[in-house]
Amino acid sequence: MTFPVLIGFLLNMLTKSLQLELEKFLKVLKGPTTAVTVTSQAFGQARQKCSEAPFIRLDERLVEEFYTENTYTTWHGYRLIGIDGSTVQLPWSEELVEEFGGVTNQHGVVMAMGRISVAFDVENELSVHALLDRYTCEERELALRHLEAVRTFDRRTDGRRGHQGDLFLFDMGYPALYVMALMILWGKDFVIRTSAAFLKEVQEAVSADQDDLEIQIPVQTPDRPLPEKLQAWMPTIDPAMVLSIRVVKLTLADGTQEILLTTLRDVTAFPYAVFHGLYAKRWGSETHYDVLKNILEIENFTGKSPLTVRQDFYATVLTNNLRGLIHWELQE
Repeated sequence: MTFPVLIGFLLNMLTKSLQLELEKFLKVLKGPTTAVTVTSQAFGQARQKCSEAPFIRLDERLVEEFYTENTYTTWHGYRLIGIDGSTVQLPWSEELVEEFGGVTNQHGVVMAMGRISVAFDVENELSVHALLDRYTCEERELALRHLEAVRTFDRRTDGRRGHQGDLFLFDMGYPALYVMALMILWGKDFVIRTSAAFLKEVQEAVSADQDDLEIQIPVQTPDRPLPEKLQAWMPTIDPAMVLSIRVVKLTLADGTQEILLTTLRDVTAFPYAVFHGLYAKRWGSETHYDVLKNILEIENFTGKSPLTVRQDFYATVLTNNLRGLIHWELQE
């Protein structure tokens, strides 16, 4: 079990017993008549010497190469990134409950659970960045960590990317004043679906007769203190900062009203009509989780320690990106 063999083995969607998977893998690697054998115990010892970092780094290399060496699909020059979170059930062990947290089911049994979040290129079916964290971790906090990773990627690939910027798509779980302020300060555009009850300024805009208007949202007012999380992420924030946000009200085919907040304020470049189909593209993030959970079986972990769970998770993310890359090339 050399390092390349170990990495290659873990990238193979291990859904059967480890011993069966090892035997099948070695026959592919060494030939059907090979006498080479590796026990599941030997594999377990080998993987203890490797963290999840190689899978994360390999995935970074794959993503960087894709966006600097290919002509891929963009929307008005933007890379469309849907950010969404989910949960995963982990194997039962006290160590995993301590590391990631747990929930009690209807039978009073504690289950180990983790929270995952993915920044997903919905046009090109590629995970730009993925995270596995504690079950209690807030999805907005994970979203900001995705943004930090994207900003690092921007610095690393400056002048070599095939898109002019990123447009992030969020569902109704993400509207927050501090999130919008940080994205604007970081130069990232967004479209966020919100409820009519979010912030006084948004409520007033929703009550207006117009379906498309720009509003001003101060980060601090006499009635609204400066958000603590905004101060934590940006200690030098100017309390007098005002966000210029476009509010777009759409009526869906079933009569449902959809309220979008966006930084795409240029009505000439982005007329009202483009938003009807734009937010719907976020559905790619939902179908992506269907692939991860039901096709790649991301919850079918091969170990019961935090290390093995992280190895399996990030190996599956990389495998899924390889699948997405093959799909993209077939589409071409």
